[in-house]
Amino acid sequence: MESRIISVYDYNKVNLAAFQQPFHVDKEKIDREILHLQNRYTKWVTGDVVGEGDMALCSLKSDYQRFQKPKVKVLVGSGLLDRKLEQSLVGIKNGEPNTVTLQHNSQEVKVEVTVLEVTNKLIEPLKDDMTQELGIPGVETIQQYREYLTQQQKKAFIEEIEYPAIQFVRKEVMKQSQMVLKQEDWEQVVRMEEGRIRVLASKEGLKLETMTAKDFEGKIPVASYHELLVSLQQCAWESLSEHLLGIYYAKEEGYQPDQKAYDTYLKEYMQFWHETREMSEKINPYEYYIFQEYKNYFFGKVRDYVHANILI
Repeated sequence: MESRIISVYDYNKVNLAAFQQPFHVDKEKIDREILHLQNRYTKWVTGDVVGEGDMALCSLKSDYQRFQKPKVKVLVGSGLLDRKLEQSLVGIKNGEPNTVTLQHNSQEVKVEVTVLEVTNKLIEPLKDDMTQELGIPGVETIQQYREYLTQQQKKAFIEEIEYPAIQFVRKEVMKQSQMVLKQEDWEQVVRMEEGRIRVLASKEGLKLETMTAKDFEGKIPVASYHELLVSLQQCAWESLSEHLLGIYYAKEEGYQPDQKAYDTYLKEYMQFWHETREMSEKINPYEYYIFQEYKNYFFGKVRDYVHANILI
């Protein structure tokens, strides 16, 4: 390609104040995850007295059909049967009868409950070695697991709000950088994108020039081959600019995609899409791979900058 960079506007100078947001940890969610971990080590043992969270096999007698059951398992505190009825079981011994009055459909319902069998839920105290079976690198204690969950929440929050900021930084850098973009290179970008789409269309027995709006539906947001060309041509200048910016930053940091990296990419593509090597190469020619790698390199620099600065 003959296009070149004259000067680059540093993405670190782009002000993100309009996109910055505070992050608040959902401590309750973390506590639930910790409890979920602890519950993995739960043991169920035969007991004599019903407690919160225990399982009680009960006999229910009532004029109300819902509570007329010779045998029913009740998980106390779950609310699956009736919360008031479940709570009335707490402290009841095995074999002990109990009567509870409930409100259902604006009427009082009396239920005679007899506990037939009690299974107590025993939860192991939290221990650091519980986290080791999770297989999370660097997580060997409960505290480290809490910190990991906090970071995961933060990451998810950033990913939720990052897109407008990334787009803003990308466009600011391209707008304020100086480049010489050659029409021949722009045409080459259009041809690469069109060629890739043509191969994908041929896999479905379609010819790009004759594809209808229905053929494009769910694939590309255009209604005809003409609209596709217009879309590719409009995007090509931006793609070419990002490619050049990617080369600029990659050279600064000593990164260069090569045949070995291309082979690794193809293997991953083949595995993910269940595709042959031959077809994978047709869909992703080496030239196209190199072009996209540099584009992605620039995008990665911008994304990392946004991730590091978008939180207040």
